[in-house]
Amino acid sequence: MSKSPPTVPGDKTICLPIADEKEYGSLVKNTKAFRKYLDDQINLHPELFPKEIEAGYCFHGFRTSVKLKLESRRIRLLSNEEVYQLRPDFVMPYIIGKTEDVEKGLYLRRFGVPYEGIAHVMGKDPMYWYRASLALGRTSLVGTTVKDGEAIPPQLLADEKHTWWQGEKVYVATTVADGCLLGGELSVTAGTEDLQAAYGVFAQEARELNPDYQPQTVNTDGWEATQKAWKNLFSGVTLILCFLHTILSIDGVAPRSLC
Repeated sequence: MSKSPPTVPGDKTICLPIADEKEYGSLVKNTKAFRKYLDDQINLHPELFPKEIEAGYCFHGFRTSVKLKLESRRIRLLSNEEVYQLRPDFVMPYIIGKTEDVEKGLYLRRFGVPYEGIAHVMGKDPMYWYRASLALGRTSLVGTTVKDGEAIPPQLLADEKHTWWQGEKVYVATTVADGCLLGGELSVTAGTEDLQAAYGVFAQEARELNPDYQPQTVNTDGWEATQKAWKNLFSGVTLILCFLHTILSIDGVAPRSLC
């Protein structure tokens, strides 16, 4: 086995579905079998891979996790020389642990169990579980959901969901389209500045995928701060008022009363 090339800034990860974890160990060491498996996955799930992989790829060494005793392969795209690590789906990003094990600990966090309590039940230390929970927010929602920059939906719907954070009422600025969640960011107030920063995460991720992205319309409930935030982010977007809130405003019902 050749020595693994060093990781460099810009290396990316592709998460692969693995039907049987027990067979992965032998599969990853068999170059011919692994290439066939990878080619099959490219045909079955092209959305998992960069579009440039159509021009071909070559294997680019291994990465080894001493902690998990796990080897993973890397590939290099022939068209642009970009390197991708191929991570099996039964391990977490950055190979911090088995997905099944980490999922159990984070499930406890859903009910407000402190990190010290999770560590007492699941092992590890509190900082491990703290970092594991923060890792959930590192992934680009747009980049994970949409692989082709030209395919980002031009018709959007935006709304703020009321919730609580550290005992204070806050808002989650959500962006959806075509049945997919494309954005969900915390906003501490419902003011224009905070909402613009929250919805701006979607704008940033969309432009990272397609620098020329410009939505045609965004459907909102008519909240002025929301509309101003979107106009500031995308000056050419057309604002559409939600039909339900239009009827409610005619009937004299405050639109936000249903939110």
